[in-house]
Amino acid sequence: MLRGLDGPEWEALLAHERAHNAGGHHYALAAAGLAAHCRPALRRVRDTVRLAAERAPTRPPPRRSATGG
Repeated sequence: MLRGLDGPEWEALLAHERAHNAGGHHYALAAAGLAAHCRPALRRVRDTVRLAAERAPTRPPPRRSATGG
């Protein structure tokens, strides 16, 4: 897959991965993985955290109103 990327696509991929690093997603993924390992009933939570972490860099941050909400 990586070989098929052109310049702008490659830059978009790197920006996405940098956003993961900047957002500290690896901490949430590690905590969710440990929790699922210790308590198998939490595997669905781990999967949800994985999906949320993967989608987070591609979503714009939520807008805040003047009242803070």
